Order: sequence, then C-alpha cells, then structure tokens
Amino acid sequence: MKAFEDHLAKGETSEAQNILNEAKEELEPSVFWFNQGLLHAKTNNWADARISLLKSQKLIARQETLENLEIVEKQLVVSEIEAPRTIKDYVISSTYFAGSELALTLNLALLIIGLWNFRKTRSLRGFVGILIMMIMLSGLSLWTRTWPWVVAEEEISVFDGPSEIFESVSVIPKGIKFLGVEQDSWIKIIYPSRLEGWIKKENISEL
Repeated sequence: MKAFEDHLAKGETSEAQNILNEAKEELEPSVFWFNQGLLHAKTNNWADARISLLKSQKLIARQETLENLEIVEKQLVVSEIEAPRTIKDYVISSTYFAGSELALTLNLALLIIGLWNFRKTRSLRGFVGILIMMIMLSGLSLWTRTWPWVVAEEEISVFDGPSEIFESVSVIPKGIKFLGVEQDSWIKIIYPSRLEGWIKKENISEL
C-alpha cells in the first residue's frame, strides 16, 4: 500500500482510488474501509468518509480509526443531530456508553479491588459480590453490542408512520448514525429523538 499512501499524500486521489480498488480483494476488509475513509476525507467527502470509517471500526476497533472518526465527525457536525436531548435519549446514550466503553475498564478495576480485598480480609462473600457485579457488567456489554445501529448511506426521508402515505416529518442527512428497530420493510427510529419516525429499510448500512 506504499503507492496508495504516496498518491494520497500528494493529493492524487484518482490514482490512489485505482490502487485501492485493485488491492481490495487482497486487503483485510477493515483495512480497506479505513483507507477508503482516508481517501474520502482527502477530498472533503466527509459523509462517505464517516461511513467508511464506521464500517472499519465495526470490523476491528482501532485507536487510529477512532481518532480519524473524531476529525471527520467534527467536520460533519454530527453532534447537532445525534446528541441526546430528552431523558430517554440520555438513558439510551448513557447505557450504551457504559456497556460499550466502560464495562471492560470497570471489570478490570473491580477484579483488582476484589483480589486486593480478598487478600486482606479473606472474605469470600465480599469477593463473590464483586464477581456478581463483574458478571452484570459483562452482560451489559454483550447486550449493547446487539443494539441495531445503522448509518445513512444517502439522505433519507423520515415518515410519521410505516408507510409512504404518512406525512414526511424530517430528513436524515447522509452519514448520520442512529438506532432503530425493524418492522417488515420499515425501521422505527428510537434514537436520537429528534429523528423519531419511520424510514424505509434501504440506503442504510448496519453497524
């Protein structure tokens, strides 16, 4: 991929895209999507850059991908649309953050505390209590990983009900991430609340 990186650094995006396309079958998918995200960002195509980086992060979580996502998301100003604004939003976002970001760190901290406490007190009851908390955190982590997050591949109309006979109430911009529940060929958006409504199950990618 040295040739790809050289062309990208020089701003020769067409040449870089050709090299990336030719190497797609040989590359690990998360690497392909990461490089595709960089290429879109180089051309200021921020929505497609975010979509590609989210796909890469879904396959394999990397710090480098997260760092580039933060840069891209600032350009898109996604926080204005995706940020919580109701109590339900805050409950959903806090639960997801605890399960996806904090659970592992808290479990490690609890394990250290539990072992230290057991060494000092030899209290099996206290250690079992900590193990129960760790199991609950692990369960929370596994549960949040199953949440049906999707990202808009194109601009999507949001309807007031699961049919086009209902009124169109808003539009989801391309590159926006949201949480929804499937019902036949429709998806009911449940987060963020400012996008609540129904969309057709098309022009989205699951995350």
